[in-house]
Amino acid sequence: MKLFGMLALFLLLAALLLWTNLVGAGPAKGPELNVRRFVLPAGHPGKRTIKERFVGGERACVLLYGDHNPVEELWIRVYDDKNNLVAQDEGKGDFSIVVWYPPSDGDFTIEIRHDSAEFNKCYLVIK
Repeated sequence: MKLFGMLALFLLLAALLLWTNLVGAGPAKGPELNVRRFVLPAGHPGKRTIKERFVGGERACVLLYGDHNPVEELWIRVYDDKNNLVAQDEGKGDFSIVVWYPPSDGDFTIEIRHDSAEFNKCYLVIK
């Protein structure tokens, strides 16, 4: 039941992010809700990086949801094109979110990671 409740919360947050497309915030490629599924590899650290372009002055958001099998610490770190850390959430479980306002248009690197001996099936929303 706990897993169902966390999944329902994730879907609610994803729906809210979809609704905010009407106000034009998000990646530079336009208003779309992009849910990505991937597996973080086992290891210390298991990590994945994604490059995304964001519009300056508009809200940017990255939401990460893990599989809870087992519950693991998931982290999000966002770096600008000069490799400066601009946002981070070193989460307390299988859910992590960061929100920031880029000062100008630019490319950002989103780093997703965990420290676990097991893989983690994740969902990622970039808005």
